[in-house]
Amino acid sequence: MDWSALDYSMAPHGYRELRTNQACVELPGMVYFVLAGRDHREWLQGQATNDVRQLEHMPWLDFCLTKPSGQLTAVCRAWKSGADTIIATQQPLVLEERAKDTVFIEDVSLSRAKEDYVCVQGIEAKRVEGSLFSDRTGSGGVERVPGAHHLPDAISRDAYLLATLEAGIPLFGTDTGDKTLPPELGPHFESNHVSYTKGCYTGQEVLMRMHSRGHTNKTWVGLRANAPISPGARVSYEGKDVGTVHRAALSPAFGHIASATLRNEATTEGTRVQAGDTAAEVVTMPFLRQTLP
Repeated sequence: MDWSALDYSMAPHGYRELRTNQACVELPGMVYFVLAGRDHREWLQGQATNDVRQLEHMPWLDFCLTKPSGQLTAVCRAWKSGADTIIATQQPLVLEERAKDTVFIEDVSLSRAKEDYVCVQGIEAKRVEGSLFSDRTGSGGVERVPGAHHLPDAISRDAYLLATLEAGIPLFGTDTGDKTLPPELGPHFESNHVSYTKGCYTGQEVLMRMHSRGHTNKTWVGLRANAPISPGARVSYEGKDVGTVHRAALSPAFGHIASATLRNEATTEGTRVQAGDTAAEVVTMPFLRQTLP
């Protein structure tokens, strides 16, 4: 996609810089942890929905923490840091409680990082000493300790929310609820956060049963329309109520877009639905479908 050719006149503050250059992104409530100890990888493997062994050859690893019944309680990102692992999450108390409840005689320690990290996103975001590769907006980027390096300007919250919506990144607590199961957040999220070949972890039995069955009952999807879509609007398909709109925005690339959780009979790409008073088309997340930097 040629980001430089788009009309940004209606875009939120900082969005253009994010998509064409680089910008700082504030991640409210994000806490960074250092997970250490001889047994810490084995312990994390028994908690995370994804295969921690992939950290040996990946720049980062996304995973969830779930209840024994499979419901989502935290979304995390991990990086290998020498013999330790760095974990970032906006649900820090969930991770701390999990460690408190499940670490007994193992050599495992979880502590909040002493360094303050900043998130720099965009195609021009540079890796400097202390950086962790991290894409949180669909344009690539890093998370790093500021140090003496110059930081670009920060974008607005609206620009960040628009970018995550385009990139198919659910907003915890808005696009998710107390009963959300990771596979319900769609194949893009599921493939990046859940492994079905790694073995046991908390919630694995329920998620594996769903995977074996082949589908969920509902899925988080995108909506695209020619007019604004109202957050909270009920969505109907063939005269039946099939779900709810979570959030919406005006995208320079895709026009009026939104996220919604719908029953699966209405989640096929291109399905025409009614979102409140607005006719819309279903889009499989993410809106951005390209090789990211």
